[in-house]
Amino acid sequence: MPVMTTTPQESIKVSIRSELEATQTAFHMLLQSLSDTEWRRKSGYPVWTVGEVMVHLTLVLRELPNEIEAIRRGKRITKPPPAMFERVTVWLARVGAWRQTRDSVARKYDTAHAAMMVELDCIQQHEWLKRAHYPKINDGPVFPGAYVTIEILCRFPSRHFTRHLKDIREGLGG
Repeated sequence: MPVMTTTPQESIKVSIRSELEATQTAFHMLLQSLSDTEWRRKSGYPVWTVGEVMVHLTLVLRELPNEIEAIRRGKRITKPPPAMFERVTVWLARVGAWRQTRDSVARKYDTAHAAMMVELDCIQQHEWLKRAHYPKINDGPVFPGAYVTIEILCRFPSRHFTRHLKDIREGLGG
């Protein structure tokens, strides 16, 4: 029987795929646990409701394949200046959450997740360390104006979910 070996590229992909799938499961478990009242409650991030945070997580996941593809092609990642970026992000989550249900957000998350998985499958071994300067977009711990690799961006959804899970729990009183 042949011995199966895993290349470094496959190991990175397996690890990231596992992280993304665990995050998707956690997202859905949280989403399903929310009542209508909790969905509309202010989160620990004072400008958003719990529902708006959930929509924000979906919007960011939807955007990541584009950023990864930009790095793969040697292009720049561009963002508005920090103060404008914050306002745009808040506005997009608010508008995005308007008339959304937990079911519609779940479907949008799954569509974004599937696109992320397709992008993950396209990444070649020599591309993992490709990087681009990620513009400083806020004072938070996300990407404070540093270089990011494709691997870092692929692992971002899990970190991002964990960061905002704290905001959601705080809004729910836990």
